[in-house]
Amino acid sequence: MTTDDRTKLISQLLALESPETRAPDAVEERSVWLWDRLANHLTPLIGQMGFESLYARAVHFSQSECQGLSAFTLGQETDFLQKLREDIRGLEHDTAERCTTILLNKFIELVTAMIGEALMGHILRSAWDEYSARYGTRGVSE
Repeated sequence: MTTDDRTKLISQLLALESPETRAPDAVEERSVWLWDRLANHLTPLIGQMGFESLYARAVHFSQSECQGLSAFTLGQETDFLQKLREDIRGLEHDTAERCTTILLNKFIELVTAMIGEALMGHILRSAWDEYSARYGTRGVSE
């Protein structure tokens, strides 16, 4: 899966299907759900500290394109999902979608460099396929 493929996939997963679902917190909820699922699937493989270290690094790499993302450091009281939620809440809808996409892509690139493309693709499919049932969109493997 190329970066372009991942970008399209993430955009599809974040897309709001109708004006009724364009609530201000919809992107926030979907973003947090995607990250939570990814964390649930990767943490057994790389550990909580490994996940948070890579998340902090991805935030660092994304900040030049998304100034709305605040730095995340290991050991802070706020967990990464709460920090992400706060950051996204402060962004306009389109900016929140764009920054979520950039951040996820940076993170996935970092993890892929460690575990390989095939395993990362399997993890993404496992983590996000359920999205179609939850939000009524096409699944990851389609």
